[in-house]
Amino acid sequence: EIDTLCRSASFSPCDGQSLLMCADNQAFRVGVPDGKILATYGRPGRGPMEYTGVGTLDRMEGEVFITDYQVGKELVFDLDGKPLRSLELERLVMQGPVAPGKFFRGYPNGHKKGCLYEIVDEAGTVYRTSRIPPVEAKNPIIQLNGCVTIDGRYVISPQLSYDFYTVTETEERLWIHVHTGQYAQPLEVLWDLQLKGLEGDRYISREDFRVTVSGGLAFVRYFMGGLHEVIYDLKTGRILFNIKITNLEDPILGLPVEHGGKTWYVWPVYSDEHFLICSDLNEEHFWLFTKE
Repeated sequence: EIDTLCRSASFSPCDGQSLLMCADNQAFRVGVPDGKILATYGRPGRGPMEYTGVGTLDRMEGEVFITDYQVGKELVFDLDGKPLRSLELERLVMQGPVAPGKFFRGYPNGHKKGCLYEIVDEAGTVYRTSRIPPVEAKNPIIQLNGCVTIDGRYVISPQLSYDFYTVTETEERLWIHVHTGQYAQPLEVLWDLQLKGLEGDRYISREDFRVTVSGGLAFVRYFMGGLHEVIYDLKTGRILFNIKITNLEDPILGLPVEHGGKTWYVWPVYSDEHFLICSDLNEEHFWLFTKE
C-alpha cells in the first residue's frame, strides 16, 4: 500500500498504527496509512514547553521526548500531547531515551567531555561512557552526534565516520562498516576548503553519507563526484544496485515506482518493522509502504 505524505519531513517509530513525524519544525503523531494527525507536541517558540527546533523526536513507553539542542532542553509529553516536564541540557547536546529511565546523551565533536556520548538517567547520573573515539574537530562547523533508530535498533554513526554502531544502555557494538578503501576522504581534505574544491570529487564525502536498512538490505547514499545510490546485501556484502546521478536529466534517479500514472524515482529514508518510507531525489515528496 502506498500513500503520498507531506513535504520536508522526518520520521521516528511509535507503534504499528502511527508514526512520530517532524514537518515544518512541528512535531506530530500521525495515523498510518490515512495520515490523520493524532497528537501535536508543543509548538515552536521560546516559552515553556516550546522549542526553537526539533533536534530529536523519540518515544519511550508512554512518553514522547523532544530535544531542542539550540536552546539546551528536552521536553517530555504524553502520547496525546499533554506537556509533562522540561529537562535542562547543555546547548548542542543531543539526548533521547534508549531504555526506560536511561538516555543517550550525545556530545558534539570537540566537546570538553572528550567522548561521543554517555548513557545517563534523567537526573544526569552517568552509567556508561562511549569508547568510540570522536573525530578531532578542526573547523568552525559544529558536528552534532545523535542516536537514531534504524531497523528497530538504536544506532549512532559518529559524525564524519563511515561506521554505524548499535547502542544499548549496557554496550555499543560495531554494526555496519562500509569499506571505503582508497576512497575514504582524508581529514585534511575535509578541513581545507581549497583542497576540498580541488580533490573532493576523488573521495566519498564524510559529510554526505547516509544508510537506511530494511529487510537485510542496506540502502547507501553518498557523494563522490555526483550522488551515488547503492544497495548492499548485508549477509553477503554483494552490491545489488548501483547508480551515479550527476544531474536531474540522468535517465535513472533511484528506484522506479509507478504512482498516479507517472514513474517516480525514489530512495528509502526510513524503515522499521512496520513501514518503509521513500522520498524522491529532492525529498519534496514522500511515499509510505506498509510491510506485510
